[in-house]
Amino acid sequence: MTKRGLFAVGLPLLAVLILIWFQERRSARLEQQMATLQSQIAAAENVQQDNNRLQEQLKSATDETDRLNGEVARLRAERIAIQKQNAALKAADRPPSTPPPPLDPTSVPRTQPYHYTPDQSAYFTERLDFGKRIGEALRVLANDDNGQLPTNLNVIAKWISTNNVPLAGDTGPLFGVGVRSFELVYGGNLNGLANPQQVIVAREVNPVQINAELWTRMYVFADGSVQRLEATRADAFATREQEVWPQHP
Repeated sequence: MTKRGLFAVGLPLLAVLILIWFQERRSARLEQQMATLQSQIAAAENVQQDNNRLQEQLKSATDETDRLNGEVARLRAERIAIQKQNAALKAADRPPSTPPPPLDPTSVPRTQPYHYTPDQSAYFTERLDFGKRIGEALRVLANDDNGQLPTNLNVIAKWISTNNVPLAGDTGPLFGVGVRSFELVYGGNLNGLANPQQVIVAREVNPVQINAELWTRMYVFADGSVQRLEATRADAFATREQEVWPQHP
């Protein structure tokens, strides 16, 4: 065979070999890319599993926090109940004596004294303590404004939220008593008041029923004190207010 014939046969064969070589290179690149994609998919699945695990841990921690908050509230109520039981036991050990005087000058006379339940006692303490906070806020704000009392509950709420007023026996809110539980009654000037201890500046919006014959309501006076007024009906507090504040407008 001549050289020209060999060249004619070898050229197509070389082209085939070159094509096979390119195909093998391309196949190797595709396999490498597929392996990379599989690795990325596996990494994404691991991240998703980690996210699911973290979400479960967060839910478990939230549930545990809610459980602990409920346990704290229960323990507070139990402590109050035990304190009340101890006080009742001490009172039972005392020798008989004349009936004790009313708890405050505005108490409604009753033939038998009524003892609060543990929940009522805790609610009473929370209402009383928040009334004291309002009294302190009114006193400070009036002093800063030449004796003029504020006429807006938002001003009082802002002062209370930014000023911690520690109170003896304060165990924190159990029943959610707040500024919305009270309303302003008097918005005048404290300077020149003859009897500030008789002037009602704020009160609870709604009386609280203790039993079928007893209602109570917290009142904040111009001297910063807080008193509980009692009545036998929810609509009888106007008369009670007139008794403690004869000059009520």
